[in-house]
Amino acid sequence: YGQPMAEGACDKCSTWIAGSATRFISGASEEKDTKAFLSLTSLQQEHLLFTSWADDAYHPAFCVARVDSVKWIVVAIRGTLSVKDVLTDMAVHNQPFLTGHAHAGVFQASCHVLLKVLPVLYVACQDFPDYQVVFTGHSLGAATSAVCAMMIRARLSEAVWNADIQASPSARVHADDAWKFPDVDT
Repeated sequence: YGQPMAEGACDKCSTWIAGSATRFISGASEEKDTKAFLSLTSLQQEHLLFTSWADDAYHPAFCVARVDSVKWIVVAIRGTLSVKDVLTDMAVHNQPFLTGHAHAGVFQASCHVLLKVLPVLYVACQDFPDYQVVFTGHSLGAATSAVCAMMIRARLSEAVWNADIQASPSARVHADDAWKFPDVDT
C-alpha cells in the first residue's frame, strides 16, 4: 500500500478511511510510494523494474521487482485503497473467462496490468532465466494477480518465457501459447 502503509494509515479501519479520503483529495505521489515500498521491503532502487502507483478504475497500483535472495521476479498488485479502486470492486457482473467466468472488474484490471507488465517480464525472464515469476497481492490485488497468472498460464509459451509463474507459493503454473487480449477499456 506504499506511502499510506508506511505512515500507519492502514493500521485501523478509521485511519484507512481517513487516509483514503486524503489520498483521493491530494493524489498519490510516485516518489513517496516508491520510497515507502523500498523501505517496507528492504529492496534497493535497482530492484524495481517497473512501478505504476497511480490508480484509476480498472487500473490498480502495482510494481514489478526483482528479489535476488529467492530468485523471484515479483508482480505485486495493491488491494483496494481509493474510491477509484472501489469502482473496480463494484463491477461484479460475470465476464466469460477461460472455461468459466471471472469478476468483470478484476478481469479488466488484469488485462490492464498484463498490458503494462508483459514487456517488462519478457526482458526480466531473458536477463534472469533462473528466476521465477510470482504474482501477489492483497484483496483486489490478490484477485487480480490470480487472474493474471491464469491468463499467462493459459496463453504464453513456456519456451518463450523460460520461467515458472506462480500465483501463490503452492500454485505453480506454466504457459502454452500466445495470449490475445480481448477488447476492453484499458
